[in-house]
Amino acid sequence: MKRANIQLILFAAALLLAGCTSSKNVTEEQSKPSAAEQQVLDARKSMAVQRFIDGSVAETKGDYAQAIIEYQDALRYDDNPAIYYAIAKDYLALGKAALASDMVKEAIQRDPKNILYHQLLAEVFVRTAQFDSALAEYQTILSIDSTDINSMYNIARLTQQVRPLQALEMYEKIVRLKGPDWQVLLQMAEINTALHRFHEAAEVYKQMAQLDPANLALQQSLADAYVRAEEYDTAMTIYQRLLEINPGSADIRSALAELYLQKNDWNDARAQFDSVMKSDSLSADMMLRVAIAYFSQTQKDSSLVPEARQQFENILEQYPDDWRPVFYLGIMDLIANQDSSAMVRFERVTTQASWNADAWWYLGLTYSRRHRNEDAVAALQHAVALNPKHLNALSALGSTYDTMKRYKESDSAYEAALKIDPHDALVLNNYAYSLAERGEQLERALQMSKESIEKDTANAAYLDTYGWIFFRLGRYEEARQYISKAVESGEASPVVYEHLGDVYSKLNDAGKAKEYWQKALEKDPSNSSLKEKLARGAL
Repeated sequence: MKRANIQLILFAAALLLAGCTSSKNVTEEQSKPSAAEQQVLDARKSMAVQRFIDGSVAETKGDYAQAIIEYQDALRYDDNPAIYYAIAKDYLALGKAALASDMVKEAIQRDPKNILYHQLLAEVFVRTAQFDSALAEYQTILSIDSTDINSMYNIARLTQQVRPLQALEMYEKIVRLKGPDWQVLLQMAEINTALHRFHEAAEVYKQMAQLDPANLALQQSLADAYVRAEEYDTAMTIYQRLLEINPGSADIRSALAELYLQKNDWNDARAQFDSVMKSDSLSADMMLRVAIAYFSQTQKDSSLVPEARQQFENILEQYPDDWRPVFYLGIMDLIANQDSSAMVRFERVTTQASWNADAWWYLGLTYSRRHRNEDAVAALQHAVALNPKHLNALSALGSTYDTMKRYKESDSAYEAALKIDPHDALVLNNYAYSLAERGEQLERALQMSKESIEKDTANAAYLDTYGWIFFRLGRYEEARQYISKAVESGEASPVVYEHLGDVYSKLNDAGKAKEYWQKALEKDPSNSSLKEKLARGAL
């Protein structure tokens, strides 16, 4: 027999003898057995030890069934917790978790302070997905030994997904007792990041960096954590140091450029992006990262639109099957009112990436702007089917149905949107205007419109809606006040001018009424009902 197996068997026998001693719990008040009785006890113990050794031999050979038979025979001579524990281990090795559980519970009943027994029961619970029961066992172990690192780690792993703060607390306790440990710190960093505790995550990454200062990927994770924690100066120092070590890294330059953007420093960001684009064999992802940065900057500087568009065109040229640059070019077409081009692009994206709810939403918007309302409804419904909580798609669907005078469906879409976000200004405004046009639920419409204005006090459309509801309520002076503000903003549509003319007509100011109706007609010469008002000189 191999030496290692012999040592294992001797250890098992020693475990049994230790268990024998602990299981008796003889008190001083109990009388000692007679010599004859002691002789019988010793003989039974000897038989139990022998059977236990035979079981251990079978176990070392992988014959767990035979080992269990020998251990069960040992129980005939000595009701010892160590034997129950040994049987439980072999039942578990055979995949018989229920029997293993019964045996180890018998061992715990006889020796409730034995940590090994509780560990085995916890393992049985984990294997059978009884995680709360496993946690209870690990907590029991800590009540016996508050410094048991293994139990702390197991508790943390079991609670990490469902109770992350509890897991974090346990990991922190391990670090205090054991000192910094790479795997433990990594779990702490991931939990803190998932909880958006970015400063805490950065501090953990900092400890990891002290353990492995040459790990550049870790240094970049540390810098990323500082960016998320909005500690931009600290992050920039790390990125600049990383760039000195690896000046050819497109990832680092791109991250540094985005950090400059966070600090509203477009010139330095652009310099880094330009350097990135000079790199050989750039991936589509890296090129897209740069192009999106240019696209974002166009919201602040419209002169960059041609360059941003060219960035996406370059990606499409090199990666013609990539739908992502097509998607962004479609958005840029939509912003530029190039609806035909936008429609073609989004139709292509929805073919290549049919799972993309945003692409279907944009396609619906494009169809709507081209007055293809049935197609718009189909696209928007598809977006909602892919993502039932797509607020923008529901809002656009409500607006499209309203245009088609399908008010029941319009109201349903708006109500669904408000369940997702009861305070979305655009949904509140559009729904309120729809109700006002129909003369329905005017008091509710007024409250919705008021909330939208509170969120965007200078929005001409929102001001007009609020004023128009007052008009519908017969409160003409209040209507004049808000619709006038909408006109004065300089962004009013022809409908807003018409509304103001209607208000002045109700206020018996025919001159003002005609003035604003005329301005409305100049902006929308095809409005026949407006021509009739002017001809009548009244509503």
